[in-house]
Amino acid sequence: MTRYSTVIRRRKRFLSGLLPESWQAFIARRLMDIIAASFVTCGALFLLAIGSYSPADPSWNTAASGPVANWMGLGGAHMADLLVQTLGLGGVVPGIVLLIWGARLFRRHPLSPFWARIVSMLLVMMLASAALARLPAGGWMPQPQLGGSGGTLMLNNAAEMAQGISAGNGHSFAAIAAGALAFLIFLHAAAVTREEIAAFFSLLTRTALAIFHYAHHTALSFADWIRHYNDPNYAPAVRRTPEIKQQKQRKTPKLDAEEDEYNDDEDEEDGDEDEELSAASALAAPARVVTPKKQAAKSAKKQAS
Repeated sequence: MTRYSTVIRRRKRFLSGLLPESWQAFIARRLMDIIAASFVTCGALFLLAIGSYSPADPSWNTAASGPVANWMGLGGAHMADLLVQTLGLGGVVPGIVLLIWGARLFRRHPLSPFWARIVSMLLVMMLASAALARLPAGGWMPQPQLGGSGGTLMLNNAAEMAQGISAGNGHSFAAIAAGALAFLIFLHAAAVTREEIAAFFSLLTRTALAIFHYAHHTALSFADWIRHYNDPNYAPAVRRTPEIKQQKQRKTPKLDAEEDEYNDDEDEEDGDEDEELSAASALAAPARVVTPKKQAAKSAKKQAS
C-alpha cells in the first residue's frame, strides 16, 4: 500500500540572502509607516475637500469662470461636488476611515481582511447618507437634506418597505435603522476590536458615574447652604465618606548583624531541642533486665569458647 506524505515548504523571505535580518526588519517597518502616512494624508485631504465644498465652484454640472474656493483646487471641487450631491455628508466616511486605518497601522494593528474593510466602508457610506436624508441641509447643499439625492432616494424606498411595521412613521423608522446599521458596520470598517469596544464602554460608564456623584454632591451642598441661612435649627448632616482601605505594611528586611544574631539564636534553640529530644528518647527506651541465670549462661559460653 502506497503511503503519501505532505511536505510543507517554507517561502523564502524577500531579500533573505542579500540583507541581514535587522536591515530587513527596518525596511519592512518603514514601508508600513509610509503606507500609514499615505492613508492619513489621503484621509485629511479628502476631509478638507468635502469641508471646503462650495456649490459655486466649477464641477461636472456647474460651469463657473471665477476662482475655485475649494482648498484642494479644481480636482477637490469636482470630487466634493460629486460626493456631496449624491451621498451628502455620507461622503465624509472614506476620509474618516482612512485616518483610522493610518493610525492603526502606525500602532501595528492589523487591517485584515482588507477587502472586507473596503466593502464595509462602502456600505457605511450608503447607510449614513440614507440616515442623514431625514435632516435638513440648511442651505449648505443644493439638496434640502444632508443625505444628498442618493440618500433621499434610498430612504424613500426603505420607508415604503417599512410602512407595515412603522405605524405611519416609515421615514423616521428607516432613518433610525439605517443609522444604527451604519454605526455597527463602521466599527468593522475601522477594524475596531472587541477589547477596544469594551474599554470604551467601561470608560463611558465610569465617566457617567463620576458626573452623577459630582452632581449629587453639589446638589446636597447647595441644599445645606440654603438651610444654613434659613433654618435656625439647622445642624449639618453627617455624611459617610467612603472608607479607604489601608494597605498592609511590608516588613522591612533586617540588617546583616541582626540576621546573624537571629540565626545564632535559632541554632542554639535547635541544639537545645535536639538535646531534649535525645534525653526524652533515652528515657522512653525500654530498660533491659538481666537475670542471674542469663548472666551465668553467658559466662559459661565465654569459658567454653
